[in-house]
Order: sequence, then structure tokens, then C-alpha cells
Amino acid sequence: IVIGAGFGGATFAKTLRLLSPDTDILLIDARARWCTGPFTNLAVTGLRSIDSIRRSTIDIGRAHGVRTLVDEVTALDPLTRRVRIAGGQTLHADRIVLSPGIAMRWGVIEGLTPALSGAMPHAWTGDAQVQALRDRIDTLADGSTVLIAAPPNPYRCPPGPYERASLVAEHLLATGRKRCKILIADAKDDFTKRPLFLAEWDERYGGMIEWLPRAKGGEVVRVDPSTGEVWLRDQPNSIGTHLASIVPQQQAAAIARNADLVDESGWCPVDPQTFESTRHAG
Repeated sequence: IVIGAGFGGATFAKTLRLLSPDTDILLIDARARWCTGPFTNLAVTGLRSIDSIRRSTIDIGRAHGVRTLVDEVTALDPLTRRVRIAGGQTLHADRIVLSPGIAMRWGVIEGLTPALSGAMPHAWTGDAQVQALRDRIDTLADGSTVLIAAPPNPYRCPPGPYERASLVAEHLLATGRKRCKILIADAKDDFTKRPLFLAEWDERYGGMIEWLPRAKGGEVVRVDPSTGEVWLRDQPNSIGTHLASIVPQQQAAAIARNADLVDESGWCPVDPQTFESTRHAG
């Protein structure tokens, strides 16, 4: 049983089918269709269509020759290797591969809740926020302020917030909105490929993008989704934005947490040679 049909689960299912043609592989995902994480930033900035990053669980299974089930896994017993799905069935496997993606840590940033996050879309999980963020970027007026909040490590796709800032700047310049300002409010003091990003921002965008690290008060501590205001740590006044893309802190998906597969970090410790859980074998 493979739980999660995204890049990890689908690639595993495909590879196992090639290596072991007689193995019975069941690929389960609660989503019938979704947008991929990779290429999301291209889609939200209009550099490729959203349809081009949409995927179907059934189509993935058909392409790779594995059985598929669109249903939510509600429980996983790592000792007996049984999973229960929302449809009521209990399924048993010789091995379970868990690739369910990430979950957001809510309650860390004041004012940011699952219900209100859509007003400051992160577009990090392939849902309706992808289209929402694209629509917001398309309607920005020249001279607008865009704020992208980068979370602390670890999180899915470390270059993602900085790639997003780059592609938003590229799109705004290409559409004549040269007076816009993009602020990256960062909860950390360094990020992957930082020297390359900083050099290219200076050369290509001429000061349109500003990176504010945690040491300079860059960490977002409070937001008001109804007004677009953002408060940074130790700053008494808010920043007014025309678009805020607040990427929350992250952790392993709920199914992994509920199955005792995470440690105190909120993530799943594994043997780096095999990716097998160090908490529960198999």
C-alpha cells in the first residue's frame, strides 16, 4: 500500500512496478485531482497554465499499471500494517509506503488560521489556493506591495519562497508593473542558494525585491487577513500589503503523526539508506 500519489508516492509506485511486475500495489490518495508542488510558482505567475500542473490519482495509476483508490486513510497501525479508510474498509499490506505530504502548523502566527489563510494564500499544498494566488497576482496594480513570508526550517521546497519572489518580479516587470515592491519576510537568517538569489535580484530586478532576515526583524508574528496588514517581530507598526503570501511553519502530515511515525521535531525520522522508519519497521 502506497499512501499519497504525489511525486514521492507516484514515483515509488512506478519504480516498484518496473522492478517487481507481480507485486500487488495499491496507491491511495484522498484527492481525485490536485496541483503539483513543483511548477506551482510558474503557474501562479502565468509562466505556464494551471491545467499543466494538475494531476489525477486514477490517471497516475493507469499510467504506471497499479491499482488506485481515491479515499482518505483515517488510521494506520504500524505494528499490524493495517490501514483504515473513510469508506469503512480495513486493508492489510506486507509493506506500507507513506508519502502523504506536509501539514501546516497553525497557531504560530497570530491571526492566521486555516479558514483565513485563503486571504493570504500560501499555495503550498496544491489546492484551490493555487488559482487564488494567480488571480491575486494578475490583478495587482502598478506600485503595489507584495509580501512573501518564508517559514523557519525545515519545510517543503526550501528555495520555494525565493523562487516565488523571483518569478513574481519577472511577471510584474513583463506586464509593465515596474513600481511594485516585493518584500520577503523571513523567519531565518539564511536560505538555500542565497548568494545566487541576491546577485540575480540585484542584477535583474533593480531593488524590486527586498529580503528581510530574522535578525533584522523579518519574522512574521501577526497578520490581519481582512486588511492585508502584517506585523513583524519587535516592530510596533504593521506593514500594509496589497498581497501577502504567508507560508506557515510545517510538519509531517496528520496520518504520520497519528501513527506514531514522528519524533519531537514533528517530522518522520528514517534510515537514510533505506528511508525506512526508525520508529516502526516495515
